[in-house]
Amino acid sequence: MVEESQQRTDISSILSGGILVSGSKIISITVGYLVQIAMARFLTESGYGQVILVLSIINMATFLANSGLDDGIMRKVPIYEDDNDKLSGVIWAALQIGFVSSILISLGLFVLSPIISDRIFDIPELSTLIRLAVISIPFTVLTGLTISISKGIGDAKPHAYVRQIARPVGRLLFIGGLVLLGFASVGAIIGHAIAIITCFFLSVALIWDLLSNLNYHAKARYKEILYFSIPLLAFQGVNFLNSNIDIYMVGYFLNSEDVGIYNVSLQIGNVLNSLISSIAFLLPPTMAKLDKKENYVRMIQIYRDITKYMVLVAIPIFILLFLFTEPIVRLSFGSNYLSGTESVRIILLGSMVSFIFGLPIPSLIGVGRKYVVLYITILQVSVNSILNYLLVPTLGITGAAIGLAVSTFIGGMVAMGILYNEFGLHTITPKLLSIIVSAIPVCFIYYTIPYDGLFSFALMAPVIFIYCLLLVALFINSSDMELLQSLR
Repeated sequence: MVEESQQRTDISSILSGGILVSGSKIISITVGYLVQIAMARFLTESGYGQVILVLSIINMATFLANSGLDDGIMRKVPIYEDDNDKLSGVIWAALQIGFVSSILISLGLFVLSPIISDRIFDIPELSTLIRLAVISIPFTVLTGLTISISKGIGDAKPHAYVRQIARPVGRLLFIGGLVLLGFASVGAIIGHAIAIITCFFLSVALIWDLLSNLNYHAKARYKEILYFSIPLLAFQGVNFLNSNIDIYMVGYFLNSEDVGIYNVSLQIGNVLNSLISSIAFLLPPTMAKLDKKENYVRMIQIYRDITKYMVLVAIPIFILLFLFTEPIVRLSFGSNYLSGTESVRIILLGSMVSFIFGLPIPSLIGVGRKYVVLYITILQVSVNSILNYLLVPTLGITGAAIGLAVSTFIGGMVAMGILYNEFGLHTITPKLLSIIVSAIPVCFIYYTIPYDGLFSFALMAPVIFIYCLLLVALFINSSDMELLQSLR
């Protein structure tokens, strides 16, 4: 009885944290989505694609300039929290290194922009946009460091205020405003830079009390922070490539219009993954705690329960996005982007199938298998790169979507296999399979309707509503209801 009560408490803690993170995530996703709509609506497909490609290049430059310093400083600050000289030394060293490296990277990218534009992407117009965008790199790096410093002292407000609210809202105001005023792609890049610079000053203001109390005469601990941070670059680099390789491949093999259309596919396709993953935000630390106690029975049951809740929430969202992809794309971004409909559905399908495994990769991090996660991510990058290289030239952006979906599924499957091998943990149960199979009749009803667009949505809305009620009736028991009531 005590064991069952503790298990319910653990699940309640995970879901409570997930609801909080999901709330801020919804705000961030919604505002970010509006930014993409503004650019897609008021720029040409080519102009929109160029902006996305330039921002992807800037993201890579920022990653290189950061050199793992954000994670390094976040892990060093708590260690020296009670020693102001050492704390000042690591913070001062990280800020100095970040500033110098970002300036050097920015200058290098400024000089190399014609080569990148002409020889790699064969889009000469990119050069001017890249040179305008490099101004944001130092501010992005330093903002990331200030937020990591605040995380290190246990203050989550700068992350929430700056990254989840100020940055997306600032991008909406400045990018949207300048694009609406007719400044086109140049306006979008300048708006992005203004938003990033504004966030930097906000982040400094939020941790000013800490910064003002540092001893800037303390010896800067360059060697220590670099020694700790640079190895983290490998982990971050692989994750970065895994998130961006398909955009680069589309830009290399196709043209800027295709980059824009594929980015629209990613925006819609990633809505499902972003929302559902945040539900289990606190699952990895719970896994770590249970692993330390060697309480594997409770670990398995909690993991299965959380996976069940994830799938129950994901299924209705998936059905809406999957069945009504075309009207969503048309209403949000315009009919010029309808050629990305198939890509959206492939990305959604890859995410939905992967949810069958729960969140195995974050869970492996939670139980301390970070090098295993590195190898799995390398596998995902390799599969994604190979499939993109083979499929994008012939299938276009559909090939990129297939590469992303297949690599996501393979990564999840391998991670799940490792969890099963080490802890006997798996999620494939009759109940979970029943939830998945229950979506088939809804999809069948949709495809028997002889109408398209909003009229078909009007007919399907009550069907989907009844389906959601049936999900609750069939798969939520009294124990689940008590748990959900405890979240109030």
